Amino acid sequence: MRNISIWEKNTEKRTYPSLSENINAEIAVIGAGLAGILTARRLKESGCDVVVIEKDNLGSSQTKNTTAKITLQHGLFYNDLIKDIGEEHARLYAEANMRAIEMYEKMIKNENIDCDFEKENAYLYSVISDEKIREEYNAAYSLGIPCEITSETSLPFKTVSALRFPNQAQFHPLKFLYAAANGLKIYEHSKVLSVDGCGIKANDLINSSADETYDRHLPRKSELIVKSEHGTFTVLADKVVFACHYPFINIPGYYFIRMHQERSYVLALANVVSENGIYLSGANKDAKYEGMYYCADEDKFSFRRAGSLMLFGGGSHRTGDASDNKYEMLRTAARQYFPQSEETACWSAQDCITGDYIPFIGTYSSDTPNWYVESGFKKWGMTSSMVASSIIDDLINGRENPYIEVFSPQRHNLSGDLKEMLSDGYNAVKGLSKSAADVLTGNKDEDSALTSGEPLRCRHLGCKLAYNPGEDSYDCPCHGSRFTKDGRLIDGPAQEHLT
Repeated sequence: MRNISIWEKNTEKRTYPSLSENINAEIAVIGAGLAGILTARRLKESGCDVVVIEKDNLGSSQTKNTTAKITLQHGLFYNDLIKDIGEEHARLYAEANMRAIEMYEKMIKNENIDCDFEKENAYLYSVISDEKIREEYNAAYSLGIPCEITSETSLPFKTVSALRFPNQAQFHPLKFLYAAANGLKIYEHSKVLSVDGCGIKANDLINSSADETYDRHLPRKSELIVKSEHGTFTVLADKVVFACHYPFINIPGYYFIRMHQERSYVLALANVVSENGIYLSGANKDAKYEGMYYCADEDKFSFRRAGSLMLFGGGSHRTGDASDNKYEMLRTAARQYFPQSEETACWSAQDCITGDYIPFIGTYSSDTPNWYVESGFKKWGMTSSMVASSIIDDLINGRENPYIEVFSPQRHNLSGDLKEMLSDGYNAVKGLSKSAADVLTGNKDEDSALTSGEPLRCRHLGCKLAYNPGEDSYDCPCHGSRFTKDGRLIDGPAQEHLT
């Protein structure tokens, strides 16, 4: 069975041309996923001249792999968030996500977008203890988030406690994305190889001597070198938005030491519920299933209904650290919870996670005042994409936005940044050390179909790749790049195939 999401299986693909000439634009958005498209749309509505440059197809990266929950329930989060950044900023984070849900609902209603949008309650549940659930409730309530503790859920097993967030939502992400993209200038199969300009050049920063100085805020056009189906072309833009999941320009910004990536897995199960959500068998037979669920325990399972399918997710791990087949783990659990179920699809997602678990939305770096970034959405890319579109639009057009400081990539949360830098540094050293050790000892990589035993190393910074048995892929434990078994690039920040 090919790993393909239900969103892809039941949606006719939209296509756009590949770049075929040098062009100029006021704003170039790199990436045609949900964040990039919503941002480009907002900017166009503000009167900006915008082009979107996409290396594959519209929505072909993380947007097609989401479980598409539009919610401010972000796991066990708000209690720690208050401790890390204070109640005022934590309240702004929650408010930004509440507004995002409202903006989705308004946009879908006003434009009559057919995307299976449904209002649902979101639950954070535990089967072990209610202590953390109560702590999260107290934190969320203090921030003005409507929620309540309950012991009643419609899950096929008993929970000790659950925190219910009313009036959240779910939808079909590709149907929504295709509607949102209407009227935008999009170039597909057009890969951005490099971006230069806007104040100070990255290469100049690396090679400059101590006595050299630069005007870091000098307005300059940015030059994007783009390889398309028709050749290599230049896009000259006044401003650039990196909405490409993982920022691939290492310096400045240094995002590769400020984030890591995680993978998670989903099964689509038939014969669990009917089209209107009635359980077909088991202890809950004839009862109504409702809600979207995320587990607060160490073994995190998630649930949501999509028509007559149950989406059952879990198996989260740092990319490059999959010692077993996560799909098989989910299948074993599915047989326990839904013994009559039939798997109709399986797929996985990859998420960028910052040191303090708050997305990076704002100016790329102080050295690049006309570059902007949207990344680090954790597992909550739906609301984060809408938040990002609003912040970037206001930043570029010089408007006030109360949430800019909370999400700014230049924020100073030392504990979060230090934690991520130490973690990423450790994994990078470990990955690079393995590569060097394999070269010295002559260890063979038995799974490799690419070389005659030489260790496979990531094209990003050279870390040794690890085999993922569930995906049959080679994944980088340092920064999350992924490659197929025949060496083709799947996920960045690497920009080149292995062969």
